[in-house]
Amino acid sequence: MHNLILYAERLAGQIYQLAKYGPMRKQPGVDDSTGELIDPVKEKAANPSYDPLGYRVGKPPGSDVGKVLNRTADELKAVVDKKQAERKVPLSRKKIDEAIKNIKGAVLIAYPMGLPEHDVIRCILEGKEDIQQAAPKDAVDPKTCVLWFARKKMERKEALSKYCGKNEKMFLKLRLQTKNQRMPQREARMDKNAQAKMMQYWHKKKQEDKRLKEQADEDDYLNSEW
Repeated sequence: MHNLILYAERLAGQIYQLAKYGPMRKQPGVDDSTGELIDPVKEKAANPSYDPLGYRVGKPPGSDVGKVLNRTADELKAVVDKKQAERKVPLSRKKIDEAIKNIKGAVLIAYPMGLPEHDVIRCILEGKEDIQQAAPKDAVDPKTCVLWFARKKMERKEALSKYCGKNEKMFLKLRLQTKNQRMPQREARMDKNAQAKMMQYWHKKKQEDKRLKEQADEDDYLNSEW
C-alpha cells in the first residue's frame, strides 16, 4: 500500500506536467526528430508551452482535455492525501485503483494513439516502472519492510493485538522502514506551532515577572524609613 501511494503521487505529478507540456522526449533537451540539442532560448521564444526542464516536447493537449487531466490528477492526490487519516477517512487499494483508472481514461482521451513508450506515465500505467528505483529513499521492499510501534519492531507472524491490545477503536501511529534501518527516533510531543506558542507564553510571563519585580523594588524603596 505504501509503494502504491508513492506510485499514485508520482503519477499525479506527471499528469500535471503532461497537461502543461505534453508527452516526454526520449532524452531531456534533445529534439526527438533530429537528435540535436535544443536551444532553450529560441525554443522558449517560439513556444509558449516550452518545458523549462526540457523533459517534455512542449505540445500539450487542448485546454478542455488538459482540464480533464488535471481534474483526475487532483482526485488521485485527494484519495492518498495524508489529511484523509486526520478526517478518519479509510484508504483502500480499491479507491486508488479507481482513481488511477480514471486517469488512464483521461490519457486515452487526450492521446488516442497512446503516449510514447519512453513516457514515464505510460510506464507507470502499464506497471513497468520500478518504484524502488524511481524513489529509492521512500519506497520499501514489501517482503522485508518493518513496522514499528511504541519503539518496538512488529513481527509479521504476531497478531496486532499483541502490541496494542484488542480495543477496536484505537488509533495507531506506526512507522514503516526498511529492514536495515535502525529504530526510528521518538517524535516530538508538540508540533512546531504549539512549541512556538509555548515559548511565546513563557517569554511574555518572564517579562511580566521582571516588570512586577522591578515595581516591587521601587515600592520598597519609596516605603523605606530613610
